[in-house]
Amino acid sequence: MSSINVTAKWTCKTGDSSRLDQLKYWWQRVGTDAHSMETGLVRFEAYQVDGEDALIIHETFENTAELKFHLMKGTAKKYKKDIDQVAVPERYFFRGPVSWLIRTYSKVLRLPATYSTRASDHTRSGGSMSDGTTNA
Repeated sequence: MSSINVTAKWTCKTGDSSRLDQLKYWWQRVGTDAHSMETGLVRFEAYQVDGEDALIIHETFENTAELKFHLMKGTAKKYKKDIDQVAVPERYFFRGPVSWLIRTYSKVLRLPATYSTRASDHTRSGGSMSDGTTNA
């Protein structure tokens, strides 16, 4: 079984930088609630993008079933309408064995997504930290 890594960029709706605090608030709710509602969420991180009214969200799920729960019944479903009021998803990147159902559902949610079957443990000679562990 391989983990699923999801990295997303959410940008505040144009013309209103005051929404950044609201965006942070809602993503903090997602992270806080997810740790009690979603036992398959291994890691949750949120970072403010320097110089932009945007956040980078990184989530790691134990497997595709846990990601499915997150999107369809968990905190993503619970808070999506609130987050959509203040920001738009600019880009999603899924890494790992993401099922066809998840790919289809992400389209229904209008998430601009790309996918890689290579999980976070993928390495390449001379790679960067973004590639996972680097080889010397």
